[in-house]
Amino acid sequence: MTQENDKPSLSQLSPDLLGALVKFRSENGRTWKHKLLSGWLRAAFPGELQRLRNEFGPEWLTRVKDSEFDKLAEAARKPEPGVGIRGHEAPVMLSEATYEGEFGNKRHLTRKETVIIPVSALAQMRGVRGERREFTEDESGKQRFGNYGIAEWEKFKADLAQNGMAEPVTINIDVGEEVCVYEGNHRIQAALQSDWNVIAADIRYYGHAETTFEGGSFFRQIMARLEEGNAPKVSSARPRM
Repeated sequence: MTQENDKPSLSQLSPDLLGALVKFRSENGRTWKHKLLSGWLRAAFPGELQRLRNEFGPEWLTRVKDSEFDKLAEAARKPEPGVGIRGHEAPVMLSEATYEGEFGNKRHLTRKETVIIPVSALAQMRGVRGERREFTEDESGKQRFGNYGIAEWEKFKADLAQNGMAEPVTINIDVGEEVCVYEGNHRIQAALQSDWNVIAADIRYYGHAETTFEGGSFFRQIMARLEEGNAPKVSSARPRM
């Protein structure tokens, strides 16, 4: 077992160990630490979670603070230049928070998630203002992609390839309405054209729209269906009521 002074901080964990811990925390709510410690007593969690226990011990976990996860999520949102999301990371829930609010009230933010999500889950999702993610021709006959000319568009994609995607796209979800991209249509299409596997996203639920999804989360519903090999062709379907 690692010596006490050599035990890493949360941010120093390897990606596989950190990913397993972040996922367990997101799936088990406020009592996640108690559940993990209890499970370790029974060796109930094989794989990366058991490796954490074997290498660092239960004492290490008791020193981990929830605020450290928040700092990691913030770092993921605002990476240093040149180290943004690059499309090959593993899907994961980076952070989640819930808030009080009235069911169906579009002004009440009741849940927020920061995730790394398969870009295929957003491929057919339309922009909230009807944005078109396709090439068009202007009055002079020149091709454009959204606000970009062809040369500008290729430069935009090249910048993403070199520096990564620093800002998550934003998805807003209201009860009974189509799931739409609020901000980030260009980034989604650039990721698709660049054959990225994943993209970072902030998912915001209003009026307890999260309760209309399996597992209380659009992200969890998408991931569950992907794992089952039964992902919908169009991921922007209205939430179930």
